[in-house]
Amino acid sequence: MTSLAVDALNQAPERPNTSWRSLRGVLRIAAGLLLFLATPAWFAMASAVELPQSLVLPPW
Repeated sequence: MTSLAVDALNQAPERPNTSWRSLRGVLRIAAGLLLFLATPAWFAMASAVELPQSLVLPPW
């Protein structure tokens, strides 16, 4: 004898927010990568433009 609860769970509609959750996840990854790559990009641009050393590296 099978359970009716299992059939009800299999036929339940998918969450309506899954596309928004996926979009939010992609945006979080993109923001994280942007923040992670900001420092190397700053050093690369600063060395390419030949800024004074005090602006390129922090004083610590």
